[in-house]
Amino acid sequence: AYRNSELEKIYQYHRTLGQIYGYLAEKSGDWGSSDQSNSAIFQLEHAMRVGAMLDREQDDGPDKHAYHVDPGLVDRLATAYTETGSRQKGDALRLEMARQFDSAGDERAKVYVLKPVQADVLTPVQSREYQLLMQPGTRPQPELNQDSRLERRRNRLDSNKK
Repeated sequence: AYRNSELEKIYQYHRTLGQIYGYLAEKSGDWGSSDQSNSAIFQLEHAMRVGAMLDREQDDGPDKHAYHVDPGLVDRLATAYTETGSRQKGDALRLEMARQFDSAGDERAKVYVLKPVQADVLTPVQSREYQLLMQPGTRPQPELNQDSRLERRRNRLDSNKK
């Protein structure tokens, strides 16, 4: 997949391994690091990076929804950072991705990634941003559930194969 620059396959590879290693890390407490390829953090970070690349490639404008960088992936990586003593890094990731979900109009994803944030331990700048993000969005929310997102992704992939 890497030799042929097949980003979708690379993303799925890292995401799947990240979820598996993440599940195991929840049980063992060993999340690994950015330098260990056989760890949850390494795989999740790579999935986030490749997912962001795919989303930028497929940018449909300001009303697009992130298809690859989903809230579950963000939550797992932010949890990994927190569990390894990098709460500030985990909170920063949650806030950054909440901004992206908010600008994409995905209120549910924004709220999901922000839910674990403990406002009393944020820096003053993060605290202000958190308060702004926690205000209900003003954009109309389309009714998108996981099934419709997957269907849109399949349709997009099918049209790319033609």
